[in-house]
Amino acid sequence: MYWFTGITDPELFRRGEDVPSNHSPFYAPQADTAIPVGVDALVAAARASLG
Repeated sequence: MYWFTGITDPELFRRGEDVPSNHSPFYAPQADTAIPVGVDALVAAARASLG
């Protein structure tokens, strides 16, 4: 299985700026927000898949 998670500063969207993808050298997710959300999502998906 493969999961995509990521958190980008919503201000970038509001200003209409390009949001760099995860392979861009400018990719900079908000780690304080992205890591807990990503861990929660991964754990929930793994528990659902592995039963």
